[in-house]
Amino acid sequence: MNSGEIRIRIIQTPQGPAPENIRSSWVGVELTAIRLPGGIEEVDFITGRRITEGNRGGYLVKVNEALGALGEQSPEGAAWFRKNLPPGMPSLAFGLNEIEILPPPQQT
Repeated sequence: MNSGEIRIRIIQTPQGPAPENIRSSWVGVELTAIRLPGGIEEVDFITGRRITEGNRGGYLVKVNEALGALGEQSPEGAAWFRKNLPPGMPSLAFGLNEIEILPPPQQT
């Protein structure tokens, strides 16, 4: 992991434009993430509308890694996102209430 990266686990169905059964498939997925910078607004990737004023103060995950991890748990969920995400979208955001921060791995 690079400096500033942490590991998170999704613990609650995230907000977003996907159907609830697809969004709930994220629960339990573990990902490498970085803190969402304060000046970035979260946007619904289907409509382009702001999700909230400012952002929820959560974490960003790289789309490719996230969909790979989701695909291990829910191939259907990963397929939905691959079909519906805009081409070239670099990251997804998860809110603080949707994740838990995992302890750093033990150094050997």
